[in-house]
Amino acid sequence: MFAVGGGVIKLATSQSVTIDGLVDANGEDALNKSSGGGSGGSIWILSKVFKGNGVIRASGGSGLFFESGGGGGGRISIAFENRTFSGKINVFGGASNKTAGGAGSLYLHNKYTDFKQLIVDNNNIGSPLTDDITDVSNDGGRTWLTPEPNTIEMSFDEVDIRGQSQLAVLTTPPDSPFRWNIGGIRGDRSGILHVRANQKMHMTISDNEGKQPQLLWGVNVYPRGDLKLPHNLVVDGIKIITAGSLSGAQNVTVGNNGRLILR
Repeated sequence: MFAVGGGVIKLATSQSVTIDGLVDANGEDALNKSSGGGSGGSIWILSKVFKGNGVIRASGGSGLFFESGGGGGGRISIAFENRTFSGKINVFGGASNKTAGGAGSLYLHNKYTDFKQLIVDNNNIGSPLTDDITDVSNDGGRTWLTPEPNTIEMSFDEVDIRGQSQLAVLTTPPDSPFRWNIGGIRGDRSGILHVRANQKMHMTISDNEGKQPQLLWGVNVYPRGDLKLPHNLVVDGIKIITAGSLSGAQNVTVGNNGRLILR
């Protein structure tokens, strides 16, 4: 027997959605040592007003046995014009003594301001065994975005990576050109974004009151990958690993806890 995934939940209304209880699409915990935790499901919420103080979750199931891996976190997408929701939204990977599941993704879209936010948070449950992707088909513990075939770019007003999460994109066809457009960043300096072959990441972070903006998650740039940084940047508490190309930066400050690694 194998643990089952979280399934699909969709709540759509032209007026308001209020969640004071539990909306649950968690994956099942591992049932035996031969299986891992089930993957988190997907939750879509579309409304004019999004409110409440409940819990929304689509986390992966735990690997309860030594040989069992945790299930990957699911996907939650919430679109609204007015948000007063103050509850919890969890899309974590499943815990494991072997390999924890990768975080899921939370996409928040304020349709009134057209502000698009991507949050990837694994709650410090675990991280991949390595900071390098060497075998996509057997990769574990990372968060993979899988855009529609032939998608050439994705744009976010803010990307938040935290809780030891690592984020990457798998294009269709494989290794086809792709570009990240990122306007703002949040994080706790424990996460990493991967810019793989034929991918570009364009960061348009602006100076805040004359201060140099800080990159709050690491970046791993692979051969034939390209990272365009803002003119001014502080690298502290994170690492930038590059075997590809860097451009855009004019003033980069590497703090005591920062690392800039050229391969």
